[in-house]
Amino acid sequence: MSTLVKNTFKLLSGSLFAQIISVVTIPIITRLFGAEEFGVFAIILAISMILVPLFLLGMHLAILIPKDEVEALKLVVLGIVFSLIAFVYTCIICHFFYKEIAVLFNIKASYLMIMTLPLLTISQAILILASYWGVRNNKVTAVSYGKIGESLSDRGFSIMLGCYGYTTSIILILTKSVSGFLSSFFIFKKTPLLSSKSNLSNKSLCEAIPVYKNYIIYNTSSSLLMTVGLQVPVILIGSLFGPLFAGFFAMANRLVNIPVQALGGALSKTITKHIASEWHRDKEVAKISIVNMYNNLFSLLLLPFLLISLIGEPIIVFVLGDEWTESGNIVQILSLLSFTNLLVQALGGVFDITNKQQMRLIYHSLNSICRILSVVVPYYYGFEFKNMIIIYSVVASIMNFIALLLVFYCSECKFTTVFGDFKLIIVSVLYLSFMIIVKGLMSLELYVFTSCLIAMLLFYLFSFEKLKLMRNY
Repeated sequence: MSTLVKNTFKLLSGSLFAQIISVVTIPIITRLFGAEEFGVFAIILAISMILVPLFLLGMHLAILIPKDEVEALKLVVLGIVFSLIAFVYTCIICHFFYKEIAVLFNIKASYLMIMTLPLLTISQAILILASYWGVRNNKVTAVSYGKIGESLSDRGFSIMLGCYGYTTSIILILTKSVSGFLSSFFIFKKTPLLSSKSNLSNKSLCEAIPVYKNYIIYNTSSSLLMTVGLQVPVILIGSLFGPLFAGFFAMANRLVNIPVQALGGALSKTITKHIASEWHRDKEVAKISIVNMYNNLFSLLLLPFLLISLIGEPIIVFVLGDEWTESGNIVQILSLLSFTNLLVQALGGVFDITNKQQMRLIYHSLNSICRILSVVVPYYYGFEFKNMIIIYSVVASIMNFIALLLVFYCSECKFTTVFGDFKLIIVSVLYLSFMIIVKGLMSLELYVFTSCLIAMLLFYLFSFEKLKLMRNY
């Protein structure tokens, strides 16, 4: 088995286990802390996610690119320095404007709670740096254990303190922050961060800033736009359709993107590192690898997500109950978008490898605008909620395919289509059409069983060979 496959599997295992811990413990957390306290925590966490790109200034995305190890270490140190400076500025802003911040985001928050925002943000920023540095040094096992440890400590501390009566949102924020620092410490301890310290100086760090100015300018803006874009649909749906529909959408979006969160980060880090190494040695070989990886991933992922589009609703209803039927419907609608999200995330590092950050910034600007319009315009034209979600999913998926076209364009790859194996597409359409037709002719249990059985058979016939081909990279 190749290093790429092994590293991806290790990262995937850690991310998947961490996601399972998070999902399983959600009912316990919400019962201990209550909906209002958990909601305040979710808002603070969302704000911190938006601030993280401003803390890192794109340095984390550059860590995997340099051929020289000392050059990569400079980027880690710069990322830490930038984060500390941003932390100080954020603390000052929160100190003087904590009341205005609470009013702006419509939360009942004390001074102490607002002051935890910078702490949570820097903990997540340092954790991201540690993860990329671990992958850079092939310490993917440490990164995987770090993800699991962060999830276990976060949920464990929260549940333990909640059982003792400490059930405010501040506890959730502090446990999340402490868990991030502990995980970062563990990963850095397993990687030779300080081995090249003698080769660094203030002068060399300052000289590195102009070299990576594109990452600071374009990657920061791109990451910020991307993060804001992910939060906007929930905010708009809540404003236009009410909090109930926003809750349905948020739950569905979280569940359908579990594979993206678990697999996307692992694929992105390992594929970027692999292609970057090839790009330094032989660009033509790297170009072939980009096309082959895309085709293989397309074939491997299409059928599983297609299955979600067929049986998402009954599965969600079985797990969460009848009151979440609407979320099940949304899961099925968003399955195509989730599929394309994963493809884009896996190959998004090509923009950094080819130094095309400006193009990515332009794309993310247009993507954010299109996503916002796909929610607002249908609402003002009187579309029902479900139809609006369909339009949003289709528009966002089209924008993802445009991103993939840009990946091929930036790397000057020779490709024929972004729709992968044409035979698999035809078979998938026939499979989807057949299952829709027969849905009303059989019981729900038989329908789910038949959908899964046929999907597994098609995967074996048309996609299993692609899994073997991935071992060549």
